[in-house]
Amino acid sequence: MRISIFVYGTWGDIRPHVVLGQALQETGHEVQVIASPGYEAWVRERGLGYAPLSADVNTFSKENAHLMDQGVFQQLKTASELLKPIMVQMGLEVLEATRDTDVLMTVEFGMALLFDILRVNRLKAIVLNPAPLNITSEFPSAMPPLPNGFPFQAAYNRFTYHFVKRM
Repeated sequence: MRISIFVYGTWGDIRPHVVLGQALQETGHEVQVIASPGYEAWVRERGLGYAPLSADVNTFSKENAHLMDQGVFQQLKTASELLKPIMVQMGLEVLEATRDTDVLMTVEFGMALLFDILRVNRLKAIVLNPAPLNITSEFPSAMPPLPNGFPFQAAYNRFTYHFVKRM
């Protein structure tokens, strides 16, 4: 089976997907990872195929670090304006990269972006969730951790799971 794994994010996002891809390839599947250009050599060194995205989350984050100084609503508005053309381009790149693919694996964010691609390329979809689903005090869900030494870390960590579930 030809499998494409679409992953957009930082090292913490890409590493588990590549390990999964290696395991799938070891069982006889043909695997390619669709990711930002900064990860190409690392992915290929692990024996997986690679298809590039022109957008790089690390570059975007550095170039737009000033957004963190804005209020949360302004952050969302500005990010939406900046991200719209990036998402369109990313969708076109994933569409092309998956033309000869049987299965597309990605996280929930990726699936929301790729519904039309799944239909056009007649792909089976598998949603991955590398983040823990069970509530724990040890670390937060898909939210930033509190600074070290901040009180009530365990309570905050548990709260993040409830917050994400309601989103």
